[in-house]
Amino acid sequence: MKRGLLTLLVALTAATGASAQDEARGITTYSSLGLGIPVDYRAQGPAAMGTTGISSFFRLGSNAGNPALWSQAYFTTGSGGMGYRRTGATDRFGSATNAQLDVYGLQIMFPILRETLGASFSMQPITEVSYGQQRTITTLPNTDVAQNDTIRRLNQISGSGGLNRLELGFGWNFAGSWSIGYAPSMVFGTIRRTETNAFLTGGLLSPTVEHKDSHLGFGNRFGLQGQFRGLFRSNDILSVGATYSMAVDLNPERTTNTIVSYVDLDYGYPRTWVESREFGAGATTLPSEIGVGLTYYPDSYWTITSEAIYQDWANSTAFGGGSDPVLRNRLRVGFGGQYAAALRTNRSFWNHFLYRAGVSYDTGHLELGGTSVSTLLFTTGVGIPSRAGGSSIDLNFEFGLRGTTSHDLVRERIFGVRMAFNLSEMMFFQRKLD
Repeated sequence: MKRGLLTLLVALTAATGASAQDEARGITTYSSLGLGIPVDYRAQGPAAMGTTGISSFFRLGSNAGNPALWSQAYFTTGSGGMGYRRTGATDRFGSATNAQLDVYGLQIMFPILRETLGASFSMQPITEVSYGQQRTITTLPNTDVAQNDTIRRLNQISGSGGLNRLELGFGWNFAGSWSIGYAPSMVFGTIRRTETNAFLTGGLLSPTVEHKDSHLGFGNRFGLQGQFRGLFRSNDILSVGATYSMAVDLNPERTTNTIVSYVDLDYGYPRTWVESREFGAGATTLPSEIGVGLTYYPDSYWTITSEAIYQDWANSTAFGGGSDPVLRNRLRVGFGGQYAAALRTNRSFWNHFLYRAGVSYDTGHLELGGTSVSTLLFTTGVGIPSRAGGSSIDLNFEFGLRGTTSHDLVRERIFGVRMAFNLSEMMFFQRKLD
């Protein structure tokens, strides 16, 4: 069924004697498969550097990339943001463009023992489902069908929802240079998929089929981070980090509603007939994840960072416990850097910002027709710290390419703008000196 959904979304009907006109909607066609497109929660600073922040630490900013980093909490900090995404999709039949506003994850990080024991509470997206297509399909007569048997129908396919993680965890600095972290979480979310066939030829029924999967499971995430000073220069810092997330059994509850609209020929009134079926709990698995990162600070102005994330999607299970043949293991690598001009004593206009840039490559978790659905993403951004310190605004831009037009697939051009607000308790302190 999943492979058929993608076929309907990316190609015109291939049946003999049929034609169609397409109008695509939704943020990505590829989210129609499995649990949707994986979403890596990224702190806004590392996000502009092409990473999630597994080994990047910021005293006055929150970062959900690695639970071990929470041990460095000095002030209570919080972050959240919003963004705008625009996706242009192209296949061998045509192209379409769609835009969407998003609200990104929320995190609050606070110290229990400053720079020794810290805690974090966050809400993060894990996967996203957002796709849709509207097609007018005309079944044309052939040698065995009379002219008046031509049938036109409006076919609409859409999906929405995704999975989220509600997480509370702790980080502990136990040996000076080394910190560990642990974060239990609740994974939940609803994924809806709908297909409607509205027949434009009179006298035919117009059925709609709705599938709703409600997921709930519990996860565990672990982190390790180490800092080493003075390796190559007197004031440099090398930070290494690693994370591991265990697989999550989601046990979704599936409900299917079949809705048929028709006209009562006896009275001439529109009628609706609904049939609901509950399939009970399935056995869907969210795969395990391993992440490693390396960040080097040659001085207080420059940051160079890289990381890799591996997810075991090939061994995850679909509803009912079976494997999904379109899923493959996913590897995402990123590299980037930051120049903190705001730390310069020369307070010119250009020295009020933090400048960031990066690039990442994602092999993707899908393989269709022997072709992987990979993503290349370029990112850049600026951080605008407040004069009082402890808070900032981050503005990030991203541009990327996903997929390919070969093998009847879709090539997507991604453009996004993100704005995040980072607040710290330090901003509420009264300044004694100006």
